[in-house]
Amino acid sequence: MSHQNRWAEIASAFAIGAGIGAVLGILFAPKSGEDTREFIRSSTRDAVDSALAQGQDWTRSAQRKVEKVRDSLQDAADEGQHAYRQAKNASS
Repeated sequence: MSHQNRWAEIASAFAIGAGIGAVLGILFAPKSGEDTREFIRSSTRDAVDSALAQGQDWTRSAQRKVEKVRDSLQDAADEGQHAYRQAKNASS
């Protein structure tokens, strides 16, 4: 299983757990309507913030990987050009 898939599973499990916890909290903790609404707003805001932060982390990780591959390809192209020039000069 890839590292990114594992993080997706963890993030999904966290979101599901947070949702279940919020529902159970509402059912078993008698609060006023305003307190309950504030709790729901706060929980939702926290879950969205967490999901956004995770998405940003994944984006940065993907960008670093793309840059690494691009650099490797550029290095390989440079080496290929160098080898071509050496072979061409040796045959002249």
